[in-house]
Amino acid sequence: MLAEWHFLALNAALLDVAKIEISREDHMSMYNGLPTKRKLQILSDKGLVNSKDFSKIFDLKQKFTIDFIEKLAFVDEVKISMLERLRQDGFLLSCVTNSIKYTAELMLSKTGQIKYFHTIITNEDVVFSKPHPQGYLKAIDLLGTSPLCTLIVEDSEKGCESAINSKSNLWKVSGIADVFYGNICKILEKYND
Repeated sequence: MLAEWHFLALNAALLDVAKIEISREDHMSMYNGLPTKRKLQILSDKGLVNSKDFSKIFDLKQKFTIDFIEKLAFVDEVKISMLERLRQDGFLLSCVTNSIKYTAELMLSKTGQIKYFHTIITNEDVVFSKPHPQGYLKAIDLLGTSPLCTLIVEDSEKGCESAINSKSNLWKVSGIADVFYGNICKILEKYND
């Protein structure tokens, strides 16, 4: 959900300022999972965006993202139930995202999930964002656990690379619909065998 809104918001900002858009194929293969500033740098390196427009595009993209969250986010009872059960089972939960803090916390609040996370690590909390493992390693440290005892759920190639580089266990999902309590239990059984 949020990844899709980030994609749409970035394209809206790019179209408004630079008169270009990123194709869905390019987004999935090259940009998905990267922070907006990194995406803009890649576009600039390709000669598609002028670096003097970075701030304007970035600010507009954040505005559009917030608008999408405010209008479209809803409390997902399946996710709430999953998070409640995982907490009851004694799991420590962290959200590690390349989003900025404001939009990450807004999304988690609007969907009713924020209170279930022990830590939230955004791209503003690290020097190196995904695909670097710093965000995951910071969450692991704050939770007082180890990579071997950590299961990371990811859907983007950049996120998967980050998880692998952290030496944690990775569950690559095709999307948010894969993430529910029964599936998590199956994955955890696999790692406990």
